[in-house]
Amino acid sequence: MRSAQQLKSLLMELPQEFAFATSYEANSKPERVEREANLAAKRCRGSNGLLIVYYFGHGRRDADDLSFVHPGTKPGNRSYLSFKALLYNIMAGNPGNVLFLLDCCYAGASQRAMDLLPEAAKKNCCLIACTSASTRAFWEGAEDNPIGTFTLALLDGLIRGTMSPTDDSITAASLFKHAHNQTKALTRGAQVPYIFGNLNVQISRYTHRPTIVRGISKNVSDKSAYCKIIATIKTLGHRTAQRLSELYERILVRHREAFLTNFIDKSRRIEQRPAKWTVLRRYVAFLRAIRAIEPDALRLTPRGAKLLVNMEELYNSRLQALLVEYLTRQNGLSVDLLRTSMQRVMERRWLPTRENVLNELFLEKGYDLNEQHLGLVLDLLGHIGAIGTLRKRQQVYFPWNETKRFPRYT
Repeated sequence: MRSAQQLKSLLMELPQEFAFATSYEANSKPERVEREANLAAKRCRGSNGLLIVYYFGHGRRDADDLSFVHPGTKPGNRSYLSFKALLYNIMAGNPGNVLFLLDCCYAGASQRAMDLLPEAAKKNCCLIACTSASTRAFWEGAEDNPIGTFTLALLDGLIRGTMSPTDDSITAASLFKHAHNQTKALTRGAQVPYIFGNLNVQISRYTHRPTIVRGISKNVSDKSAYCKIIATIKTLGHRTAQRLSELYERILVRHREAFLTNFIDKSRRIEQRPAKWTVLRRYVAFLRAIRAIEPDALRLTPRGAKLLVNMEELYNSRLQALLVEYLTRQNGLSVDLLRTSMQRVMERRWLPTRENVLNELFLEKGYDLNEQHLGLVLDLLGHIGAIGTLRKRQQVYFPWNETKRFPRYT
């Protein structure tokens, strides 16, 4: 599920002292989920431990309880996991602190189980959820890979820095306040999150210090511009292509996944096929703009060829140098100026989407900038780690990104 995968990645990439070790279950049997949750709870024993339990999927109301819907033992059948049973199973593991984040239909029915917790347990257990006990959850995207509207608000709150009133701390209370306001705005008042309990523990903090990945970045979508550019550089290698269509055919031999796109077949079903060869024009033009491909031949420049040397250790470092040089040639732009533009967008309480960031740059530097190339620069800097990125309805950029991990668990 895209919602859980996005949250998982984000929690792993919080500032170092707040990053989480994560466990992900999709379409698992209730017994497995309970077992994994209990193990995670035991790992979080101690006053500084924090366990985040997130659920996105189908929910149903069973009397005064919420149940999560899981696959049954036979195809087409369903099984159910009671939230009350999951809650008591987790609390039996005696975790230091627990935060439940529920994005499902009828999530409000979970409050009854929280009410029944012993008073001592309520002090270190908090639940933030969306939808009442009688309403369905909102989601966006494709039906086979949706992302919850409430989850979008949570992700935005964890990355944007929903600070407490006194410092840069991100707490359950400040996260809820942001998620409440944004979910209500996104759904025009149809969905209003609620919170039960509170935690004094700090979830994360605002930070602007980036950590650069020097080699090839991992966990990057095969279909990203980052992977398309690597595929193009590797395929060209030290050879010359005579035609763009010829180069594209060579790319598809080893890097077909990077250029797959959705098509609707005659039966109105969606299938994935390689895009038309003309899509390569965009990436070749960009590689020429950063002087990695010769201007009058489909051949790597000496600087482009250096990207192939020790790629696992140095690819991003060399690519970033080409990007920085390109920005300097574009009216004196820089990575710091990009970050400043994002900050100004955020100060106006807007999301730093590509359009908003580029508009801010145009106001600062004029309208002779190449919007398509700058969009690719933003994407690549995000994958390198010079700026943060988060895919929502469109690509969203943030002026910070830190990695490395372990203290806590979700």
